[in-house]
Amino acid sequence: MNLAKRFFICSLLFAVAAFSAFADAKGDAAFAKYKDSIVPTYNFLKDYADLRSEGTAIEQAIEANGVVAAAAVMMDELKAAMPEGFSKYQDANPAAKELKLAYHMSYMKSYLEKSQDKLHSLKSGMLGFIKTNVGWMERQDATLIQNAGRFDKIKYYYSVLEVIAKDDEKVLASKNEYLPRAEAAYKKTLELIGEARMPADAFAGKDRAGIEKELADAYVKRTKTNPERIVILSKDWNPRTELVVRKNVVYLEHYLYLAAAVASKEKNGAMVWEISFRKRVFENGTIGPLEAYGFGASYPILFANINAK
Repeated sequence: MNLAKRFFICSLLFAVAAFSAFADAKGDAAFAKYKDSIVPTYNFLKDYADLRSEGTAIEQAIEANGVVAAAAVMMDELKAAMPEGFSKYQDANPAAKELKLAYHMSYMKSYLEKSQDKLHSLKSGMLGFIKTNVGWMERQDATLIQNAGRFDKIKYYYSVLEVIAKDDEKVLASKNEYLPRAEAAYKKTLELIGEARMPADAFAGKDRAGIEKELADAYVKRTKTNPERIVILSKDWNPRTELVVRKNVVYLEHYLYLAAAVASKEKNGAMVWEISFRKRVFENGTIGPLEAYGFGASYPILFANINAK
């Protein structure tokens, strides 16, 4: 073999080795970025895609929308960084093999598409619910608490739709037609305020007095308003594990939830709010402070009826 040919072959082998090292470095960097997100993302998409409860799917829709977007970015970055495929990369990387990278990524695409389809079908379901419930709100026999709940649910559904179906023409047309009608029907039933009462207490856990004090403190911290009465709607603390997306990376966080109805004075009387309170449970077992996390249905009540049965 002459010197020129030998030099060419050596140069070619060096280039191939350099490219391989560059490709491995890109793959390693991408894997390091997402290795802690792959399994939680896969599990969330699988569970969400298989959800049978439409109500639960709607409750998780905004979270799912974020996870779907993050998963799409993650898959694109990992594919670009591992051009020879996930199986080939996994064979050369013990950590990827232990994680079963190829298995999770091969099925994640299917669950991602199913989750996207579910979000699309939820849009149709929520628009149908809104149309039907506005009709019920406009009936002569509609009560204040019924219409307050329907009106809050309609507003909540539109807030979800604004995230999962942003700029959708059907959503915009629905909101322009039905939200004003729902508001008008709700205002009409405000004349029935004298019938409103607090809901029944359901708590069956321990340390009621201590928990009620925590709930009151958390409510004051969030609203700067003192509660007049608190009714616990949950039987006990409800543990939940949630996915949080930060910069397209998914993290697991653990919480304890408790639902309560809180009555408080307002400028024009009093209101009852259904609120989700929660505490963060950290990996070392410590529990964070209670916070008033999510405000749900609300309705007005006469101040004199806050403690009435």
